[in-house]
Amino acid sequence: MYQREDCKKCMALKDAKSSDFLYLSKKFAAQISDKPHVDRKDGGHIKIMPRWHIWDRKEFSKSESQEFILLAMMIGDAMYSALPKNNIKLTLINYQDNGNWSVDAKGGPHLHLHLYGRAKNSKFQKHGQALVFPPKGNKYYKKLKPLNKKDEQLLKQQISRLLRKEKYSLLKRLKK
Repeated sequence: MYQREDCKKCMALKDAKSSDFLYLSKKFAAQISDKPHVDRKDGGHIKIMPRWHIWDRKEFSKSESQEFILLAMMIGDAMYSALPKNNIKLTLINYQDNGNWSVDAKGGPHLHLHLYGRAKNSKFQKHGQALVFPPKGNKYYKKLKPLNKKDEQLLKQQISRLLRKEKYSLLKRLKK
């Protein structure tokens, strides 16, 4: 595992504190996107990022791939349970690997997984349609609101419950 000094994501995760994340292990971090691609009311936006520089899933070891997939499953599970309690009518989650906006940047792409909640009453992203995103820097993104503190609290509570389930026991062991 290595971090690149010229990669913004590597440097942001270098000295990460668990209080700043929904989930933090030695290898991965999950957090609410502060610059969402999907508005809170449309279902919200959470990112999962490796804490070292990697640009494609094929670079994961077997144990890293297991943790990454289980983490995505657990965060999705938490979204389905927690967000409706705060009036987000979540019906589906789209999971999408990205890194393309930084492909030509200094440091290059840093793999990350987006979890895009999809709500029945979506305003910006039409329910039942593919997600459509304007180019990076478009004013569209300025009007989108991230998940709020109450959403975060509910998600963290649900994640804590899910980590006690056998299904996610590997994550509990790796988080220590």
